[in-house]
Amino acid sequence: MGSPVTGTAVVNYSEGTGTFNGTTRVSGLEPDTGYTFRVNGPAGPQTICTFTTDANGTGGCSEQGLTLGGFGRAEIVDKGGVVVASGSFDRRGNCRDADQAGSQCKANDAPGQNK
Repeated sequence: MGSPVTGTAVVNYSEGTGTFNGTTRVSGLEPDTGYTFRVNGPAGPQTICTFTTDANGTGGCSEQGLTLGGFGRAEIVDKGGVVVASGSFDRRGNCRDADQAGSQCKANDAPGQNK
């Protein structure tokens, strides 16, 4: 990887359904390569979704209706199981991304708004 890996990861609790929705968008990875987006915490690694990067090393994925245990880190993992990017989650309420698939947020909700 020639450039630093950058991107975002959002895991939203879906109020009313008791499930989670997860989305990531990452750049700076190896081109045309498969990766897994997962969360990690006391329950161990839990896969959110998988994706293949484009010719520029950019990719992402989204999944909804997930049942997840506790977690504190987002990780991008290559096919060999090596963590190539990671970061800590900020806990900011249940409305982080109104555009996320399956989100219970409304477009005018402030990011991080607790409902």
